Amino acid sequence: MSNSLDHRGLTLFKCPRIRRPEYWQFIKLVAPPGRTLPAGQTRWSTDDVTEAYCLQCKEAFSFRKGSSNSVRNHMQKLHPRELKNYLAMRETEEKAPATTEQAQRNGKRSSSESSGGEDISMEPSDNQGPAPKKGRTASKVRPEMSRREYYGDPTAMHLMIKWVCCSFQPLSVVTDASFDRLIQFLSQGKATVPDRTTMCRIVEQKAADLRFKTMVQVQKEVGHFSLSAEIWQTHYDSNWGGRFRYLALLCHHMNTNFESATLPLGVVYVPFPEDGGADALGEHLKAILREWQLPKNNLSLLLSNNDKISCHVASALEAKRFPDIWAVVHTSLLRWIWRPRDLGNPNATTAAPNAGTSVRSKQTAQSNVWGVIADLRALADALDYNWEVKQTLLRAQITGGDDESLKIRKTDCTSWEQVYDLLTELMVWRPSINRFFASLDTENDEEMAHNIPEPTAKMWFVAEALLLLLRTLREVQVITTSDKARTLPFMIHCLVISKHQLNQENVLDGLIKQYRLMYGFDATEISRDLVMLQKSVIESLRANFDDLLSEMMWCSLLDPRYAKMEHVGESERERCQLALVKETVDLFREDTPAQGLMRTLLQEETAPPLDDVRIEETRMCVADEVSAYLTKHQKREARITDPFKWWRDNRKRYPFLSKLARVWLGTVGCSSSAIGGLQRDIPHEVTVDNELHAETEDEHEAIINMLYLHVSLREPKDMELK
Repeated sequence: MSNSLDHRGLTLFKCPRIRRPEYWQFIKLVAPPGRTLPAGQTRWSTDDVTEAYCLQCKEAFSFRKGSSNSVRNHMQKLHPRELKNYLAMRETEEKAPATTEQAQRNGKRSSSESSGGEDISMEPSDNQGPAPKKGRTASKVRPEMSRREYYGDPTAMHLMIKWVCCSFQPLSVVTDASFDRLIQFLSQGKATVPDRTTMCRIVEQKAADLRFKTMVQVQKEVGHFSLSAEIWQTHYDSNWGGRFRYLALLCHHMNTNFESATLPLGVVYVPFPEDGGADALGEHLKAILREWQLPKNNLSLLLSNNDKISCHVASALEAKRFPDIWAVVHTSLLRWIWRPRDLGNPNATTAAPNAGTSVRSKQTAQSNVWGVIADLRALADALDYNWEVKQTLLRAQITGGDDESLKIRKTDCTSWEQVYDLLTELMVWRPSINRFFASLDTENDEEMAHNIPEPTAKMWFVAEALLLLLRTLREVQVITTSDKARTLPFMIHCLVISKHQLNQENVLDGLIKQYRLMYGFDATEISRDLVMLQKSVIESLRANFDDLLSEMMWCSLLDPRYAKMEHVGESERERCQLALVKETVDLFREDTPAQGLMRTLLQEETAPPLDDVRIEETRMCVADEVSAYLTKHQKREARITDPFKWWRDNRKRYPFLSKLARVWLGTVGCSSSAIGGLQRDIPHEVTVDNELHAETEDEHEAIINMLYLHVSLREPKDMELK
């Protein structure tokens, strides 16, 4: 395998023999332009190399084989800080064996009663420095001087970086005395942790290494791709007049073996309007695509929120924008689950005299629904707070169980899915809750339940109705934690099904009748408010997706599970089939290199160009292939569970269509609920910690490095712990 990397039209490779690694942190050699590797040779060497390239300042300079003077001069003049940091790091490593020997003796005395533990010493991965040398004055090193030094196993350092960045711990956590004592105890005194300055430097170097590795992977694997833009924001800062925002740009693609991958391209600080705003952001993003050599013609679409930043990103990249369904649903339900802005304002309905009655009635409906949800939250909090009541409920529950079985969620319910999960848990424990309040017959029982509001029929009705209305959306959201369920073809099918379910009329009629007969409660008024909630969601989905669904319905047929077209109307099936043929032929034309000028000149003027003939023949083959594909699935009886595996097994049978399927199955159609959506907050303690050290480091650069490592290393289970 070649040791080269294409970068901005240059072929870069690592110097094969390095004596002074501190000078080669960011320096790569440039292969001679216009040259290729000789036959039988797989790796570049320093022969005939005349230039070197700095990845830090993105400049080339002269280089002569056998001498590193130009590299040394470049680093000393332009990167003295990085050079000093590297030398300090290596000096620390050389002292590590002495520190280890002394720490082991101290650890044996301090942990004689413990059962032993693992060595969890730490260092950054991919270090170019030589192996640590044994210090001659090791016995004179005092333990208190070495407690803030760092050394050891790169795996342990990688795990520490992952913990800090994925769970968003402040970098100063490594200076906490309790954290240090924990490390000392677990390692029996063998390990030390870096100080904050060293930790910041390690994170910076780790992010740079990971960017370079990811760039190599992108340039070797990625052809057609899609993008998603995650917006990260700090808490409101009155000193700066707003929030700091950062944009993480992620690349999604599928390789030739139908294996999907998400690769972070970079994190960009979003400038304030006075600093250039959208124009500056657009230039930064276009520079990222140029640097990573990703042609905009191969970009299928951009997944984003509906905020102004995302719209500017799509405009700057000239990309088709596909809204994230969960951002749309969250926005449409926000005022139904949170306290409406105008609630409690006596002039709310008269402040806008020209406002229509429908606007005021919607505000009233939002207040009514929010009020009932607030009562249900108060009930759940009260039940969760009172241990005696929880034990009583546990005994009253028919299903039985133990203390862990009773998990009535105590949450602020800042999102609609949290409200849905809260209501689900309350409904599970509804029989026990009703029995508990029905059995209160003594003063002690009434005193125990004094601060617990007894649920009303209206509260239970709203809980059941919301679960009924939002069930389809919540089920789809749970499914989309998997990469195979976040593809654009699958999401188009889910949007069609969700709209169909939400469009159903009189959904609550049966529930209204049930509560009237069983509880004597007339739910007509509150049901009108809930129907307005239902219409609010469906109107948001229509406004954001109707045009896109009409334009891209054919894309859903590339998922073999839905190629039967049961979700497509009769009038649209033929149009989808024709669109599938057209898109496949267009992809073939894009991937086919243009014929040379000589062949064009030698053709007769009356004869049609060879390309047109070939494309027409291809169109006929594609039409037959698409027809065979759809016919096969119309007759299919076996259930398909994995669309990626199906295409992997059938790509030779459908050579043209499989290429189109790889493009769009590799396109992400929604954010993952396990990750947390496309708009998230940076913890306040991280921002404050960086601000406290702003005099010695660039706080924006520190956040950018942490965010890049976060989006690169995170896992769904990491987000569940937050």
